[in-house]
Amino acid sequence: MVVVVFKITYRPGMPAADYEATGNRMVELVSALPGFLGMDYGASEGGEIVVARFESHEALADWRNLAEHRAAQERGRDEFFAHYRIDVCEPVRSYEFHAEDLAGTEAAAQIRSRSRATARIERAATAAALAGVYPGRDGEPHPRSWMSRRLMLRAQPSRT
Repeated sequence: MVVVVFKITYRPGMPAADYEATGNRMVELVSALPGFLGMDYGASEGGEIVVARFESHEALADWRNLAEHRAAQERGRDEFFAHYRIDVCEPVRSYEFHAEDLAGTEAAAQIRSRSRATARIERAATAAALAGVYPGRDGEPHPRSWMSRRLMLRAQPSRT
C-alpha cells in the first residue's frame, strides 16, 4: 500500500465554489481508477489534509499522470493553493478495529483503551508523515529531521 498525505493551505480569496467542483470531479476520477483504496479528509489551519491510499506505486502513477488530474493540479497552483505539501509513504504497520466483533465478550471491556491507543498511533503516524518521515521499502524509517524520528518512535505500539 502507498499512502499520500496532501496538506493544503488555501489561497486567500480563492473561488470556493470552483475549488469544490474541481475537488468533486477529482474524487469521481480517482474513485474509478483500479488500485485506488480510499481517501480521508481533515481540516487544518487555513486549509485541509487529504490522506489517500493506493494499492501500489503504479496505481499512484496512473492517478498522478491522468491528463484531467494534471490540469486540476495546474489550476490548484494558479487559483486555489497558497502552499501545499505532498508526502508519499509506505506504511510500516496498519491496524483496524471493529467494536461489533467483540460485542458480548470479555474483550469488549478493552475497547476503550485500545481505541485510545489506536487513535494516538494514527495521530502520531499522520504527524510523522507531515513532519517528513519517509519509510523505505524495507519498512525502516528514513527521518529528515530529529522530530521525525521522535514521532516514529512514539507511533510504535506498546509491546506490553
